[in-house]
Amino acid sequence: MKVILQNLSIEYVETGEGRVLLFLHGWGDSLQSFDLLANDLSKKYHIVRLDLPGFGKSELPLNAWFVEDYAEFVSAFCKKLSIEPYGIVGHSLGGRIAIKLCSLRLLHPKKLILLASAGIRESGSARNRLYAGVSKVGKAALSIPGLRRYQKTAKNKLYKQVGNSDYLQSGELKQTFMNIINEDLQSDASKIHEPTLLIYGKDDIETPVKTGEQLKKAIPDSSLEIIPNGGHFIHQEQTTLVAGLIEGFLN
Repeated sequence: MKVILQNLSIEYVETGEGRVLLFLHGWGDSLQSFDLLANDLSKKYHIVRLDLPGFGKSELPLNAWFVEDYAEFVSAFCKKLSIEPYGIVGHSLGGRIAIKLCSLRLLHPKKLILLASAGIRESGSARNRLYAGVSKVGKAALSIPGLRRYQKTAKNKLYKQVGNSDYLQSGELKQTFMNIINEDLQSDASKIHEPTLLIYGKDDIETPVKTGEQLKKAIPDSSLEIIPNGGHFIHQEQTTLVAGLIEGFLN
């Protein structure tokens, strides 16, 4: 299904009946990320999924966005569809957006579920210091006459060396990507009043268990579940287990 919102064509899907669960996918992903989980949960709940602007089949925003822009957009989307989510399920980037939605009271769910949620700024980490340094030094060095024609190839090699494939794959959303990863949401998380379930995979290297522990510490009424043999896409790798945890939490 399609809806026009803020002059953008947005793809979304609704399945099941009952209390509404809003699903928000991660960076570079789409609503299809939740196919298996939605199939399990739609037997008891009304599942609403959308392709966030710039991803899947939804149109790209005209300007670079911040997390708050995505949160305001999701709030407007819910108003457009006349839904008030009973629960919000956010994976990775979707978790960032869910945190912002609740901290700013843009939506008022009864429950919040964060799957491998991002939200802790890594600027102090070796990876991000390298990334920032490479970005600045690479731009300066490659601006030298005679080297400019090699700029794109060389920059890609530099970014690969610091392990930032998300940036390389972000295309026209590169500035949006930088805006998002440079924002720390711990303060926002501390303002969340909803009971919150955090689920992380023990083997996740994108948003490691440490991130979940920090968010649990920040969110007053929260619990953390760590799934063995689970990576970043725990909702796909351990669908039955994750669905069971979510159902138990919602009930």
